[in-house]
Amino acid sequence: MSLEATRAIRVREARSVMKLAEVLVRAAPAGGTRPLGRVPSRNDQGAQILSRHFKSLRRPAVDDDRVWSFEKSLWTGDPDHYRELVDDECLMALPQPPYVLGGAQAIEAVADTPRWSDVAFDDGRIARPQEGLIVIAYSVKASRGEETYEAHCTSTYRRLSHEEWRVVQHQQTPRILAPVVDEER
Repeated sequence: MSLEATRAIRVREARSVMKLAEVLVRAAPAGGTRPLGRVPSRNDQGAQILSRHFKSLRRPAVDDDRVWSFEKSLWTGDPDHYRELVDDECLMALPQPPYVLGGAQAIEAVADTPRWSDVAFDDGRIARPQEGLIVIAYSVKASRGEETYEAHCTSTYRRLSHEEWRVVQHQQTPRILAPVVDEER
């Protein structure tokens, strides 16, 4: 189904929800208790529309497994794959000079680095602060050959269209090992 068709269905459903809400508000007594009489059943069209509407609000646009798969592909994919998924307006803060990068400079700086062969995420968190925006934070341990890299990272994705996401922000802070303190002193 096309994005336009999906939007048209959502608009129709939202209008139906609003009409049903108006009817329920008018039927409610002044005290705010449930009106006496028949309560909509599961077979009622209005109840079905309400159910679908509220389920769609709870369901994330992209499930968590797909988010982590998308992020992992940025660490392991080839340069063309990376260029395809990173937005032209992306901002990055990386632990090597020039440290803060934007746009094409950010894309090329990372696309031109060797890709990691093994990547493991830990302590991953996903936030969806608004429709079409995903923010993730995680710790990563990546390796290629004998080289290992550990960092704490964040990435932000924005949706361009249905099923089309781009990275608009990425940050890495290398893991800092705190020195062991001798508690007997």
